[in-house]
Amino acid sequence: MVSSTGEILFAIRREAAANGGTSPGHATLAAMTVGPGLSDSAREVVENYRTCEFLTVAKSGVPIAWPTNGVFRPESGTLVLSTSIAWPHKAHNVRRDGRVAMLFSDPTGCGLGSGSASQVLVQGTAICARQLSIAPGPDADLWRRIFAIQPSAQKYPFNPFIRRVMDMYFMRLIITITPDAVTVRPPIATRTKVGTDRHGDGILGDVARELSTYQTSVLSAFDSDGRPTMTRVSLRPIASTEGFAVDLPDGFDVTSGPASLLSHSHNDELWNLRGFVSGGTLVVDDVHFPLGKNRL
Repeated sequence: MVSSTGEILFAIRREAAANGGTSPGHATLAAMTVGPGLSDSAREVVENYRTCEFLTVAKSGVPIAWPTNGVFRPESGTLVLSTSIAWPHKAHNVRRDGRVAMLFSDPTGCGLGSGSASQVLVQGTAICARQLSIAPGPDADLWRRIFAIQPSAQKYPFNPFIRRVMDMYFMRLIITITPDAVTVRPPIATRTKVGTDRHGDGILGDVARELSTYQTSVLSAFDSDGRPTMTRVSLRPIASTEGFAVDLPDGFDVTSGPASLLSHSHNDELWNLRGFVSGGTLVVDDVHFPLGKNRL
C-alpha cells in the first residue's frame, strides 16, 4: 500500500457537458437518497460487493478512506467491520470522531455486472468496542464473510507458522456503523487521464504517475452539513500543474476543505491487492489555488 502524505491540492470543477448539462463521466440517472435504512437494491450491492471504501476522519481533520469489508446485520440495521490491532488507525479515528462514511463502488468479482452495478454511499456514526475480539463468537459472521469472498484467507487459521508469527491478525477491533443516510448512484463511466508528463519529478508527479495506473479513484471530503461523504470519480489534468480536475456527479453535495483520494484494485477473489492514498485540499468551482498544507 502506497501512501502520499505531502502537499497535494485537487482542483474540483463542475463542468456541464453539452448533452443536457450532465457532468462528464456519469450516467444521467439521478442519485436517490433512501433514508437511514437500506433499500432492496442498496442491500443487494452491500451484501455482494467484495470490498467497500471506509472513510474515517484523521486526527489532522482530513477524511481518509481505506478498502475493507464487513457485514450488514439486518436485525439491528447496522454495518459491522473489523480491523487488526496491528493496523488500528481506523479504530483510533472512530474513537476520536464517530463521523464515518462507507462507499460500495467496486463491483469486481461480485457477479452483478460492472456495467449495471450501482454505487451505494452510507453516511453515519460509528463506535469501536473497547474489548478485543480474539475468537469468532458473536462476530463469526465477519469471519465467514472474509473466508467466502477471499478464499486465500482460509489458509491463515490452519497454518501453525502463520498463526504464531501473525497472531495479531486474528486480534480484531470491532467497528459498528449506524446509517443516517443511504444514497444510491449510477456507476461511473469515464476513466482517469491525468497526464503523467506534465507534473515533473516532485510529489505531484509521483501522484500523477501512480493515479494513471488506476481507472478511477474515490474522493473523500465533507458535505455542506459537515458529514463525511464519498463518490467514485475520474481525474483530468488542468492548466495549472498544482493539481487535478475531478469530474463530480450532478447533485453531489461537497464543500471545499480537507480531502483525499483513494485508488485501489483487486481481482475476483480479493487478491492481488493494490492501493494508493493521497491527501490534500479540495477547491470547489475554482481554478487558481495554492498548494495544500494537510497531512494525513
